[in-house]
Amino acid sequence: GLNGAPAAASRQLLTDILRGEWDYKGHVISDCDTISAIHTAYHYTSSVLEAAAAALQAGGDLNCGPEYSLLPLALRSGLVSPQSIDTAVSRLLRSRILTGDLDQGPTADPYADIPLSVVDSAPHRALAEQLSRESVVLLKNGGGFPLMPNMATLAAKGAAAEME
Repeated sequence: GLNGAPAAASRQLLTDILRGEWDYKGHVISDCDTISAIHTAYHYTSSVLEAAAAALQAGGDLNCGPEYSLLPLALRSGLVSPQSIDTAVSRLLRSRILTGDLDQGPTADPYADIPLSVVDSAPHRALAEQLSRESVVLLKNGGGFPLMPNMATLAAKGAAAEME
């Protein structure tokens, strides 16, 4: 998180820094169970309903899990605005349009005809494993972190770090 707020509920991180300073135009998806963890693990909100509202208001557009199914209730309760839902949906639709996900016709998805037996083949699994090993990026303190040059240390962890 950042300044006491879990990352998925941090407007400073998702909106001010990611979208404001870094000019990120895409959509933000939570990790699985992260929205519930805002309440259950971090005790940042008093309910999962409030956690879903906090994540949306912070700038989270989609979540991995059922928590955003609570957003209609959050809207009726005044925890989120119609504009915040419209903004999230707009970002999601923009991404889907840009990737061709909503296109029609035989060329809409060039990967649609590749069978699962090929996609889930041993060579593809080996390549996926290699890419995951080689793609992890950690911040290195080379005289100050890029986000906060005066900070000497930074810890990034999630609720799963507490699990055995």
